[in-house]
Amino acid sequence: MSTALKIRLAFSGLLTVVMTAIVSGISTVRVLGPADVVADPASFFNAWAHAWFYSWIVAAPTVYFVAPWARGKVEAWFAPK
Repeated sequence: MSTALKIRLAFSGLLTVVMTAIVSGISTVRVLGPADVVADPASFFNAWAHAWFYSWIVAAPTVYFVAPWARGKVEAWFAPK
């Protein structure tokens, strides 16, 4: 496996972990309500962990396969004409 591929996979993995953790955390707080999160943090963590896991399962393969395509499109948009 080339170094460039390792970097791309590591970047995509780290990006999806952080992105889905933040988005699923915000969504979980919105669903449960801030008062319930403060009152029962263990319940929040359990709900958030499940939401994060399922979000990551979808996001990781999406980024692995869509990012190269999207990068190519953006590079084409900004390429000198």
